[in-house]
Amino acid sequence: MFFGAKCPIQLVDKVWVEISMQSLTDELGVDQLTNTTMLYLEDFEADDKTDAEFARDCVEFILGQMDLPSTSCRLEIVEPGELDDMDDRYRPGDDPVVFVPNDELEEKFHLVSQLAYELTKHVLVSRGFVQPDHPDYASISHLATLFFGFGIFSANSTVFDNSWTDGSWTGWSMRKRGILSSQTMGYALALLAKARNDMSPPWASDLRFDAQEIFVKSIKFLGKSQDVVFEPTAPGNNHWTRDQLITMLSSKSKTEQLAALWQLEDGIEELDSSAVEPVLRCLSSREVAIRQAAATLIAYAPVSTDVFEQIERCLTDDDPIVRGRLARAVGLQSVDKEFGKRILVHMVGDHHSEVVVGAAMSLVSLADKNDSEIANALANRLNTAVVNQNEPLAADLIRLLTHSVDNVKELLDEKFSHDYDLHVHITQLFDEFQQQSSSEFDEQEQ
Repeated sequence: MFFGAKCPIQLVDKVWVEISMQSLTDELGVDQLTNTTMLYLEDFEADDKTDAEFARDCVEFILGQMDLPSTSCRLEIVEPGELDDMDDRYRPGDDPVVFVPNDELEEKFHLVSQLAYELTKHVLVSRGFVQPDHPDYASISHLATLFFGFGIFSANSTVFDNSWTDGSWTGWSMRKRGILSSQTMGYALALLAKARNDMSPPWASDLRFDAQEIFVKSIKFLGKSQDVVFEPTAPGNNHWTRDQLITMLSSKSKTEQLAALWQLEDGIEELDSSAVEPVLRCLSSREVAIRQAAATLIAYAPVSTDVFEQIERCLTDDDPIVRGRLARAVGLQSVDKEFGKRILVHMVGDHHSEVVVGAAMSLVSLADKNDSEIANALANRLNTAVVNQNEPLAADLIRLLTHSVDNVKELLDEKFSHDYDLHVHITQLFDEFQQQSSSEFDEQEQ
């Protein structure tokens, strides 16, 4: 392999795009990637049509582009404000529907982009490839629009420019529209171009500047480097055996290392003993994404004193996400539980929420219930979180306290009754948590 060339996007984005492109190629077929015609706005005729008619014709055209019948998903035009957020625009089920606010019908380019994105969700959900509760549901759907010819729309619609005039005042605003950035889409389009053996496609000139800039740099990178895990004609990510993934952990390629870490984590129950040393070495990588992935994976290693000692040496990592994940590993890897508990009690005092939550979760799982040392450590950190107005962390700590002591209300009254305002605030947070827990329980019972 040739590793001298530099990829123009971040490693974590690069590896995610390559693995996702591979998964989509496995699902949709290499022909869908290489033979689909790239579409332009000119392909959608708008003459002598109302905005609503244009939108409905777009849905029919896009479904046809996806080899789906026009009746497989319907369009519903709604009033602005009827949708809570962007992800509510596609509703799967027995009567799949895409919602579009009527104040967005005039922006033809962005309307096509949005419809393509929502209908791509429909394709992927219908095939059972992904479900709306999957953490990558939105991102993978956005990326998959490339497979149906909507690469220009998706790359150019990630940012929407809007000029406005109000009397003698003029202005300009920018807001994020897509899920993946223009830069990430630019790299994905370069992978598509390489898969088609067309490193200078005519449609590249139609990309907006930021996507085009990354596309050109990515084409140069892909022309010089073989440091890519996306192979369109390969049988897919699952063609890597476990032994191959373990070998990839020691590769000189950071792309292969991160890809292997992610693939090994998928569905893992216990880390193979032969993978432990390579994963521990990854904890010393200069790439923070590799250290983060290794910190997650090492928690699944067979419990041993050697592993625990090496985890302990990495607890001073500069990255709080790494420290937080290693805190989880401490709870699972502690041969001496009292020693592990002392380390975690200290980590609960960290300034970063990721570390605090990781350490607190480990403490709750490691020690016996009603351990006064742990209860006091969590209560003291709750105090700091409330004073610093970090309510998400305060809510997490209250939730964890309910798992560590039998009578949380009594503990909170005892710890905070000396400060009236603080006590009232924390009691309010606790009451909100109880109400939320009660509502969730009722939903489960129904």
